[in-house]
Amino acid sequence: MNMDGASGSGTKTSEVSTVCGNRAFDFITLPVDIFTNIFSFLTLKEALCLCFSCKNLEHLSTSIANVEIEETADGCPTKKQEFVDSISRYLAKHDRLVRKFQLSFCPKEYKSDVLLWLSLVVKDGIEEIDLMLYDGKYMEIPVSSVNAGTLKVLRLRHCKIDLASIAGFRSLKSLLLGAMNISDDEMSTICSKCESLQYLTLENCFGFVEINTVDPRCKLESLTLDGHCLSLSRLIILSLKTLVVRRRSMNFSLIGCPHIDELVLSRVVAGGITQQESENMKANIINRLVNVRSLHLKGWAYECVANQLIEDQQFPNLEVLGLDITIGKANKNKLENLIRQADGLKTLSISLIVKGNYAEDYAIDTRPNFETFVASILMEKEDVIRKTFGLGNKALENIDINYFTGSSNEVILIYHMLLLFPHLRVLKVTPVTRIDKDRCCVYAKMFSRFPRSSKNVRMQVGSKKVEITEGA
Repeated sequence: MNMDGASGSGTKTSEVSTVCGNRAFDFITLPVDIFTNIFSFLTLKEALCLCFSCKNLEHLSTSIANVEIEETADGCPTKKQEFVDSISRYLAKHDRLVRKFQLSFCPKEYKSDVLLWLSLVVKDGIEEIDLMLYDGKYMEIPVSSVNAGTLKVLRLRHCKIDLASIAGFRSLKSLLLGAMNISDDEMSTICSKCESLQYLTLENCFGFVEINTVDPRCKLESLTLDGHCLSLSRLIILSLKTLVVRRRSMNFSLIGCPHIDELVLSRVVAGGITQQESENMKANIINRLVNVRSLHLKGWAYECVANQLIEDQQFPNLEVLGLDITIGKANKNKLENLIRQADGLKTLSISLIVKGNYAEDYAIDTRPNFETFVASILMEKEDVIRKTFGLGNKALENIDINYFTGSSNEVILIYHMLLLFPHLRVLKVTPVTRIDKDRCCVYAKMFSRFPRSSKNVRMQVGSKKVEITEGA
């Protein structure tokens, strides 16, 4: 198989026939539009394989709507020239509308070829363009090369383009910019003048200081800031359905108290939380979360938040809380305090992180004193625990714990959660892969013996449903 349409296996027509009822049905007699629709669910390679599986289908190789081109890391100039030439010939022969064009390529001395390919595929009817051009230098892309009245999705990485002109893309709904220098004026134009833009993703971009979406013309629903974006210091937002911020540090400010349906904060670097970052979290992020409905703290973001929570902090609109967290006594207490501060919290999802080397605290079911440990937990007086922590959040119904390793701290956390939340309906524990089904049964049996404030809770450990012990 190659881009020039060379024959594959040469399968005979009868070999792609099937039986429908009592009659033979020829797959190849389907209309071209049916094949075009089938191709839309396949990669270019898969679609070409299908075309070259039968000589009578080979002519359809130039009717594939999704064209995805990825350069292999060969490094041979001769082979690269052959690759470039075959792409040019294939696209020149292409006789159907291209709806999606995806190119991952190192242009260097082939920039004119890239522009030729764009001229062959970018026409009215195209809906998605995805360019990853990585040669260490930024290839300049004329706006006219990626502009079409029907374009809905545009992804540009390592490119130079007149970003202000993108405001003229009337149908554009989703825009991703990667590793690009964006000025504040260009950012303002993108946010306020792209009349149909709903989804904006910025990956490792730089140059801009703020993102402002308060302009009434702004239609943004989802904003994702992924990677460094070191220059960003202010987010001025009224409302969003989704805001995702992944950074090395939480050193930006939310202005006002935006209404956000789902907020994801991810600190991708462990430790190194400076006093300045902590103070910024308290003053400019945590205090702005009163109108957030779903909050996910990933990586090491919880460490930043938990250390700056104040006793009277309230999250009245929070319904869903997702956390990446290391479980120790200090973090467990902070977690229980955080849950109490969100009166309307209904769903809690915890992904457990192993910090450092705590192998000796894993898998208490393998210890010789396992039953003694379980007995010591059950000896904790319920009234003392409730007096210490108070009765937990009265709205919480669902708890999902992922990457359970079986450590004593994790087991005690589950003990407290069963004891503190009176309206808990579902507790699901997903263990790490090294805890097999038999060991899941051991933990399930242990949890069934724990006292519960809610008598209607359903528990599951891995695939094992917990059979509730009477009187627990």
